[in-house]
Amino acid sequence: MLAGGLVFGVGAAATLASWTDQEVATATITAGTFAIESRTNLGAFEDSPHTPALTLPLGATGLYPGEKRAAWIQIQNKGSVPGTVSLSGVTVVGADNVSAPTGNSANLQNVLKVGVAVTTTTNGAVAPSCTTATPTTSVATGATVVPAPVATGALAANRGNIVSFCVVVEFPVTAGNNTQGGDVRPTWTFTATTPTT
Repeated sequence: MLAGGLVFGVGAAATLASWTDQEVATATITAGTFAIESRTNLGAFEDSPHTPALTLPLGATGLYPGEKRAAWIQIQNKGSVPGTVSLSGVTVVGADNVSAPTGNSANLQNVLKVGVAVTTTTNGAVAPSCTTATPTTSVATGATVVPAPVATGALAANRGNIVSFCVVVEFPVTAGNNTQGGDVRPTWTFTATTPTT
């Protein structure tokens, strides 16, 4: 009897069933976009990076000590994710557009003063205020130095605003004779970044 009971118990346990039920959920996940475009006149914005680079119209040829020049570049974000944009680097080459400046060109590079101011606007049809009298965030000596604190502007998504950078270059009145005939070609790099979490 005992043995039979044990067998019956094992058999009963093996025949038990369980019920199941499910609910399912799905979603669509996409990545946003982040892409800047720029201009140095009131024409159409162009995709970045540009090849060749946009020309900042400083009109800074034939300078003599004490002169200043100013020009602006505007940047907007055509992507769906907001961010910020700032001047992130400056590189300088000599008259050959390849090599580092030497001689009087290097002397010119070392005495130049560069300042950068930033403004933000939602009106894309008007040139920003940018003159040699524009107050800049700071002035740094040497054409390869990024002025600090770094000028930064907020970029709205979907071309919601325009960030304008005013670049002011000064050939100091104290520049020596060893800068005469110098020729430098600076390139300013503006980097846009999305928020981090």
